[in-house]
Amino acid sequence: MAPRLKIANLSVTYAGAVTALSGVNLEVAPGEALGVFGESGAGKSTLLRAIVRLLPAGTLVEGSIRSESVELLLEPEDGMRRVRGRGVAYIPQAPSEALNPVLTALTQVAEVLRVHFPMTRAALREAAMERLARFFPENATRIAHAYPHELSGGERQRVVICQALCASPGLLLADEPTSALDSVAQLEFLRMLRHERERAGMSLIFVSHDRAVLRFVTGRQVSL
Repeated sequence: MAPRLKIANLSVTYAGAVTALSGVNLEVAPGEALGVFGESGAGKSTLLRAIVRLLPAGTLVEGSIRSESVELLLEPEDGMRRVRGRGVAYIPQAPSEALNPVLTALTQVAEVLRVHFPMTRAALREAAMERLARFFPENATRIAHAYPHELSGGERQRVVICQALCASPGLLLADEPTSALDSVAQLEFLRMLRHERERAGMSLIFVSHDRAVLRFVTGRQVSL
């Protein structure tokens, strides 16, 4: 069976000749949860951002990143916009990187759906509400109409994972998404992530400096 993602000899050098990654080789099988361990500065976030092509302008990226039959490093930007969210979804380390402070949670989930599915405005809002209700079964209406600053850290992170999964991606990239959460919210989030991944048969790359977290949510682990 072909891998969901195959990275070959990946090197990333930021402007100013700062090498963040060198010669990285990695494969993720369909449905596999892979943990990537590394200390601060090891290049974990760079790896995930390279996969979805969200690195700063002027960054030199060499090697190969293939998602099924698509070479992501050669894909035109129009094609990458279709890949992001549907083929490969990304959860950043801080919800503030993913959430717009002036839009409600419902609008932000609907915006992700709008990129990938041709629906009327009313249908988009209905679909977004259905997805939020899966992650907030007891208070979906309150969450839907709330702005990010009106939500707790754990609630914001749940909205972010709802955004990431609402288009049913084949591969999810998670960049230390629990680092800003307290222990209770962290465990709740990890259980939700594991459940959603298993339910959808989705592949996962979860990066962290915490080996216990990686053991909880992933099967195989590698180090950077």
